[in-house]
Amino acid sequence: MIAFLHISLIVAIVPYLLLILIILSSIRFRNKRKNIDFSEKNFSAPVSIILSCYNEEKHVFRKITSLLDENDWIAGSEIIVVSGGSIDATNEQLRLFEKNPNVQLHIFNERVPKIKGINLAASFAKNDFLVFSDFRQDMKKGSIPALMNYFNDQSIGIVAASLIDTKKGSKPSFA
Repeated sequence: MIAFLHISLIVAIVPYLLLILIILSSIRFRNKRKNIDFSEKNFSAPVSIILSCYNEEKHVFRKITSLLDENDWIAGSEIIVVSGGSIDATNEQLRLFEKNPNVQLHIFNERVPKIKGINLAASFAKNDFLVFSDFRQDMKKGSIPALMNYFNDQSIGIVAASLIDTKKGSKPSFA
């Protein structure tokens, strides 16, 4: 009977011990990642920036020109835009960039849902690294090169960023 109680106690405690171990490992790993200095290792493989839009005329020019900023641009990168059935001036705004060799436009007359547009744009990508963004969100200067620096660590296969509400509810920004 005593052996059964000991086994029951061990079985009851083991999941909690595993949970504590996972939490401690996560905290240790998170703290370790924050201390990496990427200033000396400047990984800058070209990226394919994926954008899908519908009726984004207010944001097109600002978004694409900010992505093309020469101080943040990684040589060999490309911007791929799928516009699906926009009925405002989105496509006219996009055509301002059609002669730019770094911008690939795919304009459809019929409505293309955003996720389908993203999948189409990704299928046109020539680079191994994809950056997904939205026309309405601003990207902080240097975001793409900063995200790419994480790939200096060969154990990393995906890097993500989150939106930060810099204007308290009015317009989140990419960081």
